[in-house]
Amino acid sequence: MRPAREQNLTEWALPVLKEKKKILNIVDPRLLGDYPVKGFMKAATLAYHCLNRNPKARPLMRDIVDSLEPLQVQDEHTGHKMAGTVISTDVLQAETVGKEDPQ
Repeated sequence: MRPAREQNLTEWALPVLKEKKKILNIVDPRLLGDYPVKGFMKAATLAYHCLNRNPKARPLMRDIVDSLEPLQVQDEHTGHKMAGTVISTDVLQAETVGKEDPQ
């Protein structure tokens, strides 16, 4: 049994990741909006697919790496590590087409 203050990360994140309006609520407020929102949203979408209850419906690890690597590119506008302008959405779509919702 878990202590009352502990919470399962998947149980906490899944409802937030499911609703686009709530996704930005999980960003560390100390960043003060100083992060690439587009890159964060793409990483959050990938995380959502990784939380699928059916392990066979989750993206393959090599596809996750391929999707996250472009986010490390230096963003010329902000100087952040994690440019939000590129990620392979084709990989996500290919891995999730016809697969069930994570819940």
